Amino acid sequence: MSQFHIDIWTLWGLTAQGFYFARFVLQWFHSEKQGKIV
Repeated sequence: MSQFHIDIWTLWGLTAQGFYFARFVLQWFHSEKQGKIV
């Protein structure tokens, strides 16, 4: 368990990247559903 160490900044970076990617996917999905290109 001690080998797997993530500091708070790594955790913050991964969380922020995850939110950004999720927002991108949601916007793409929404525009595809409406049938227009962003």
